[in-house]
Amino acid sequence: MSKLQAGPIPLYYQIQEDLLAQIRSGKLAPGDMLMTEDELCRKYSVSRITVRKALDRLEDQELIHRKRGLGTFVAQPSKSFRYHGSLEDTLAANGDAKVFLVDRWAKPSPYVAGELKTEPGERIRHFEILLLEQGNAFAHMQYFLPGRFGKQIDQADIESIGSFSRAVETKTGHVISRAEQAIEPVLADRDMARHLDLAPKTALLRLLRTYFDQANVPTHVAIVHCHPHRYRYRVELLAKPRLVR
Repeated sequence: MSKLQAGPIPLYYQIQEDLLAQIRSGKLAPGDMLMTEDELCRKYSVSRITVRKALDRLEDQELIHRKRGLGTFVAQPSKSFRYHGSLEDTLAANGDAKVFLVDRWAKPSPYVAGELKTEPGERIRHFEILLLEQGNAFAHMQYFLPGRFGKQIDQADIESIGSFSRAVETKTGHVISRAEQAIEPVLADRDMARHLDLAPKTALLRLLRTYFDQANVPTHVAIVHCHPHRYRYRVELLAKPRLVR
């Protein structure tokens, strides 16, 4: 894709997704050098600021790395569940397969309704997905979308795009700018134990996350249960720059 589409989806995001598609397909392999910023500007007919923003987002996800004076290169795949950006991107990159368990319209729970700020009586779109690694389940994921967004996304979109959050951005035009997350310990109920191949009442990590667009409108809620022996959650904490006296 060299011609970008006019509309609600930012130009930098379209460039980012085009480069990402080339990396995922193998057209750009680990170690390959990307075009220079000037070449990318000419290819997509955009400013250097737009190109840099797209590259910054890919670098934040550790998909590319820049070498001063040499250029920008496709990074080697990470072997750990190191968290940068969205959880779904991390899971999608490491899971072998997705198994869709549920795709339905439903009445939201009080928690989901409160997070999505739904109207009284509004029905939401509910997806339930099992993530597999070498044939073994390592995460059970539930996604909840308000009605206006749920009408725009289906299972085929999620499968073709690869990441639920990217599917939301691509299909709705609402670019996600932030998310709020809570992590809590829970005991597996009978259904969750069956999905993750565990004994009932096994201790799990549950991740509760609400995503927001650039106007601070909630786009979707994710509730993720992680297998205690197959999933590792890691966050890198960086100190803010400060003067040392």
